[in-house]
Amino acid sequence: MIMKAAPLVVLLPLLRCAADLDFHARMQASLEASLAQYPAVPKSTEAVSRYLAGVLFAPTFSVLVYEGRLFVDRRFLGAEKNRKHANFVASALAHEHVHNAAYFFSGNSTGLCDRDRDRDAPVAPCLVIAKVAGHGMRGVLVPNPYFQDVGYWDAVRSHVRARAATRPFAGRDPRLFWRGHISSSYHAPGDPLHPEPCADEFGNHARLEAMAAGLRAPETVDVKCWILSKRRAGVRCHPRDDRDEACAEYPYDATMAKARDDPALVTDPGHVAKENFTQYKYVLNLPGSTAGSYSRNLNHLWFLRSVVVFWKAPFVEWYFPALSAGETHLVVDAANVSSTVDALNRGAIDAQSLLRQADRVDDELLCPRCLARYFKTALAALSRRFSLAKVLDDPCVAELFFEHLDCAGLDLVEVKHTVRAAGSYDIDARRALLTSTASEPLPGGGCAELAAMAGARCNATHRDAHRSAHKLSVLKGLWMNAVP
Repeated sequence: MIMKAAPLVVLLPLLRCAADLDFHARMQASLEASLAQYPAVPKSTEAVSRYLAGVLFAPTFSVLVYEGRLFVDRRFLGAEKNRKHANFVASALAHEHVHNAAYFFSGNSTGLCDRDRDRDAPVAPCLVIAKVAGHGMRGVLVPNPYFQDVGYWDAVRSHVRARAATRPFAGRDPRLFWRGHISSSYHAPGDPLHPEPCADEFGNHARLEAMAAGLRAPETVDVKCWILSKRRAGVRCHPRDDRDEACAEYPYDATMAKARDDPALVTDPGHVAKENFTQYKYVLNLPGSTAGSYSRNLNHLWFLRSVVVFWKAPFVEWYFPALSAGETHLVVDAANVSSTVDALNRGAIDAQSLLRQADRVDDELLCPRCLARYFKTALAALSRRFSLAKVLDDPCVAELFFEHLDCAGLDLVEVKHTVRAAGSYDIDARRALLTSTASEPLPGGGCAELAAMAGARCNATHRDAHRSAHKLSVLKGLWMNAVP
């Protein structure tokens, strides 16, 4: 068959958008690869019911998105990252139509999840916020909790972008900038919870390496610990003492030892607010201090109109597949950090191209609506992989599922999106929004109310037209036989 050529008026927009689509194509491929580590669920009522019964409800892990509403056990909200995740999801639901889905969530910064450890069992994935060892780890990556909620992120981003616009790149400080803290993550030998004493020291070691680079070349590298605000006074610079807590894989050189002995050498006497990062041409992202994984600092770097520089590290976040070293950002380590900054200042590295690509990352991946859309994409992929629509999208089947789901001992609540008035965000203090999760209990432990929700839709849209009493009784039998 001979196909007609597409009209030029159609082809031109497609060609112009090819590069833009590449960001999302890479992210989608990575998302699908992470889900492919788990066995797909057969598209039968029994199989999907079994899967969902295994996901709902582990009190401190399980999340249900159903009919545009968010449900968890109250105990889920006991952890700060869980509360922030719930607030983010509730705000995303207010902006996007998100697929019905059930999942586990783990706020562990490494990406490890207690609900997803048995590779031999037919398990469900955890949604995780980072993977300390790279994309090969199990789990499905989603935005970390420190984007707060969609509205808050919009306020912070707009505030800092406005400040960046007042500081032309050419007039900024031509050094590589970072502020943060060092706090030893060494674990004494014999600790049953941490059998490897040095396993979590990668991030702190990298931070001390970067500070030592600043001592050696202060004209190119401005990396220091900070002092907290007056409200939370204290210096945050306490590197591991390698003489008492030796880590063969993380040795100190002479400059690092000097900073260890006199932390004041690498301590900034003042706190630098995020909008004042825009004083610098180049901003550094270092691995986190607690486990050497992600750092919430990176969330804010892409909209500074500064060149973004990563310290070499294996951890990944949800949008990292879209990034490309040398195009969207630079990667450095102790050996080349100063020479890289020097190359930027000499024009040997094209800073303007990197600035344009950082803008793309901000505009297309990390904009407030972008976060909500990616979450929608992730849950849609999750639903497809495990055929969740077979039960959750059919209200008559969902009614039967929730009627027979074991909810004994649960305290289910619906998490509500807190709408704040424009200008009400506290973005000038420390940008640390206190999470006040608004939730309402569901009657009867929750599952009865979920069944009633589904039943109301079934009665209104399906039962009379598409479901005979015989069909419902058959489905009920399948469900009762599906779950022990």
